[in-house]
Amino acid sequence: MAIDENMLNEFIAECKEHLSTLEEDFLKIEKQGDKLEQDLIDKVFRATHSIKGAAGFMGFKNISDLSHVMETVLQKVRDRSSKPDSEMIDILLEGADLLNHMIEAPHDNEKVDISKVHDHLVEISERQEATAGSKKAAANNADIAERLSLVPQISEAGFEIDELTLERRPKEHSYLYILRFDLSELQDSGGPSPVALVRELLCTGDILESRISTAAESLKDNLSCFPLKYDILYSSILDRELVTIASRLPDDRIIEIDVANAAVKKNTTDKTEVSDIDESAQDTQTGPAETGADQQENSQQPQNPAIHDNKETVRINVDILDKLMTLAGELVLVRNQHLMAFSDMFNSTSRNITQRLDLVTSEIQETIMQTRMQPVGNIFGKLPRIVRDIAKRESKLIKIFVIGEDVELDKTILESLADPLTHIIRNCCDHGIELPEERSKRKKDPAGRIVVRAYHEGGQINIKITDDGRGIDIEKVKQKVLKNNLRTREELAQMTENELIRLIMLPGFSTADEVSDISGRGVGMDVVKNAIEKLGGSFDISSKTNRGTTILLRMPLTLAIIPCLIVKVAGFRYAIPQVNLEEVVCLYDDDAVSKIESDSNQEVFRLRDNLLPMVRLNEILERPQTFTETDKYQITEKYRTHSDDNEKPEKVDKQQTEIVTKERMLNFAVVKVGSNQFGLIIDKVIGTEEIVVQAVHPSLKTLNIYSGTTVMGDGQCAMILDINGIAHHAGIDFAATNARNAEEMEFEKEKQQEEETQTVLLFKYGPKEQFAIPLPLIKRIEKIFLKDIEQVGKREFITIDGISTQVVRLDNVFQISPCEEKEEMFLILPKHILKPFGILVSALADIEESPLTLNTESYLEDGLLGSAIIRDKMTLYPDIYRIIEKLEPEWFKERRDAHPLPTAKKRILLVEDATFFRQMVKSYLEADGYEVESAENGKHAMDIFTEKDFDLIVSDIEMPEMNGWDFIKAVRKQKKHNNIKAVALTALSSPEDKRKCFMAGYDEYHLKIDREGLLKMVASMLR
Repeated sequence: MAIDENMLNEFIAECKEHLSTLEEDFLKIEKQGDKLEQDLIDKVFRATHSIKGAAGFMGFKNISDLSHVMETVLQKVRDRSSKPDSEMIDILLEGADLLNHMIEAPHDNEKVDISKVHDHLVEISERQEATAGSKKAAANNADIAERLSLVPQISEAGFEIDELTLERRPKEHSYLYILRFDLSELQDSGGPSPVALVRELLCTGDILESRISTAAESLKDNLSCFPLKYDILYSSILDRELVTIASRLPDDRIIEIDVANAAVKKNTTDKTEVSDIDESAQDTQTGPAETGADQQENSQQPQNPAIHDNKETVRINVDILDKLMTLAGELVLVRNQHLMAFSDMFNSTSRNITQRLDLVTSEIQETIMQTRMQPVGNIFGKLPRIVRDIAKRESKLIKIFVIGEDVELDKTILESLADPLTHIIRNCCDHGIELPEERSKRKKDPAGRIVVRAYHEGGQINIKITDDGRGIDIEKVKQKVLKNNLRTREELAQMTENELIRLIMLPGFSTADEVSDISGRGVGMDVVKNAIEKLGGSFDISSKTNRGTTILLRMPLTLAIIPCLIVKVAGFRYAIPQVNLEEVVCLYDDDAVSKIESDSNQEVFRLRDNLLPMVRLNEILERPQTFTETDKYQITEKYRTHSDDNEKPEKVDKQQTEIVTKERMLNFAVVKVGSNQFGLIIDKVIGTEEIVVQAVHPSLKTLNIYSGTTVMGDGQCAMILDINGIAHHAGIDFAATNARNAEEMEFEKEKQQEEETQTVLLFKYGPKEQFAIPLPLIKRIEKIFLKDIEQVGKREFITIDGISTQVVRLDNVFQISPCEEKEEMFLILPKHILKPFGILVSALADIEESPLTLNTESYLEDGLLGSAIIRDKMTLYPDIYRIIEKLEPEWFKERRDAHPLPTAKKRILLVEDATFFRQMVKSYLEADGYEVESAENGKHAMDIFTEKDFDLIVSDIEMPEMNGWDFIKAVRKQKKHNNIKAVALTALSSPEDKRKCFMAGYDEYHLKIDREGLLKMVASMLR
């Protein structure tokens, strides 16, 4: 009988839905053992039963036979007459693998040899039955004989009921029926489809057997011409009256079986004989066309959840989703074109329509993107089987824990992750986790642990795989590297531990003495890394000897529509995916030529004290072959010579002068490949844009510098750059650059020990002055729009996180130039302030390291801590707490009322080695009327302390010469002053640090940057 294509597609989809969790459920059954949950075995049994019934309906004999014998074995587990063991689960898993294979190509299922698995399952079933015990068999003989007496009567309807069929009926089902449907008649009358009909029946009962018969040769062509009879042996909790309503059948098509009395009851109006069923149909198969594992799990419940589920979900062909994604991409393109065309329009109506179009398009895009998102559990579910099989083969004990299965990824990325993830897990099992005896000797749990965790972070998906095995042997890595001439001893000596570990990702590298047939720790890791980076992700690995290995994969959420930075080179536009972008840097005037240095034929730029390899995109485009050392030398010399020429502008003509002027501005994007970064020099930055990714033309696939193409808003094409491919094409030696940076970092660390620095935020308010605030004092920075600021009297406010926040203008406090107002501004929100306020900023310059020592002689106003020279410019340090105290003195009245200042003048000894913090804390205390004397360290403080009297000590902890702990111990040893109150003022915050401070002799403990908290504490202690 010919098979309708739509029915076949639905059959495949339904079976795959059942099989998707079958493997995982088998492993759960094995793990639960004697404590097997009834719901779990019921779910597995119904899934297998559904596959058998659907295969029988479609005429796929091998699939039906194999699932039938699997069902038989599971039934004995279900009724507790047999216990699942490792052998049973092994063969059931093999059966599931065969079902998966046959369902992928159902037309060829008869060519698959199922005899080995089928016979093994039959053997297990017979063994289970034999070991059930003769006592139980004797007790049931009479009952079975009585039930089997029904066979002559029921077999007339085409159903033969044996012991298994009767025992398969759920205990709560009191009724048994034969339901006789005519599917052709059902279709003509506008009734439910066969699949919907089966779903409805499964909500209130169980289909034990089914038969379909027709005289037609093709369901597709002749369904309307021939009756299509579908007879069901149906057990239910419903009585005859209710089953008539549920099935929509007239009484004469419902035959009730009285199992207890071994008789067939018919309604008095039943005129139809059972023998009417066409016994001659050749394609008739036993089994229901069941659907939906979740619906079947609820089939014993009276309510009808399946109908509700139909309203909630719908199965859509992947091709339709792909087409929808393409159309969404076209809509985004039209949106971009529209925005470009109407960007200069001032008509408010047109602008509102354009903004609305932008908003709706973005929402449509995001919603459609969700249709491609699938939970990572789809691939995580296969990992326990891999771990189980390898553990058995290698005689190991391994547990795997999966976290975050609901995290969703784009379907394309998810499918591409399956192989790399499988390879990593195999490596963990084979060469990561030790044998139980070896783990016991190391005082570890004999069972190794592998934890796979997925979670969102920074707009990406992180997948972390951690094992507690032997880790990676660094010495072994070094030996292998030297043996294979991959690095020299000198290069290895300069590498950090993490850099040595990453050497296992070199092509063909392995630490294994013998290559395993499963994996080798490191073998193929370069392939895994390349596969991850090709998807726009990054791969990182860390390890501790005898403690385990951690691999971190960072993946973008989707590859279909991605945000990019659009740049221009040689008149053409290119797209840099933002997932590879760190920042954009622009150099002006002399910096554009003098700041690009050379290091072993590689152009480099010193970005925040780190050497950054530089690649010129125009040179990449002009040289189709991977750069050799000669190419790199030529490029370096070319631009070095050009730089020398620029220093002599008087010798060039007008045209050359224009070129020189143009090249006085140099733009480059800082891009990343995994954990490595390099600078990509471009001509111009166009802006950011969401683009629709399209495949590269086949003629360009050999060029590894492109990952795709897109159509821009004006209809022209732009190539999407493959950052990993560009790094490879340019021949960047990241290892050498990292080694050089490590050397300089060590040098800088030694230098910093001589002169302490602090990290500050540089910003502008007016056009003239430059300001700085230490980062530890900043809660966060908000981008705001000037139009959103509201004025109330002389004060200004803006809403941040639903709270009215006062806006402070620095020119209301200091004698400085007025604010340089722009459409977009910034607001610095400080820490440890009782009421919300922020400092208005016109531009953020950068984050910089500056000396802790501030100049208080050259220029100082009330509210300034001092000044320093940063980037050759005088920089003012505002005291953010004093600023608000000057503007809003009432804010601090509540604190001073609750903690009034002492009536008599009090003297405080402040001990702080950092000049900046010493000046800052001193200004806090003096603003409240205290007399403060300061010392640079504990030794200096002791000299002052022995000569003068003080009412309170406020001391830092970490200081040179004598730290805060030793200082307070020395103070407590002096009888004259051993009762003086003392506060430890520090950035250390662990419970152990606090305990150590109190044990040393401090009365109180407080964080350094909490001004209000400190002043409350000081007032209380001096009261």
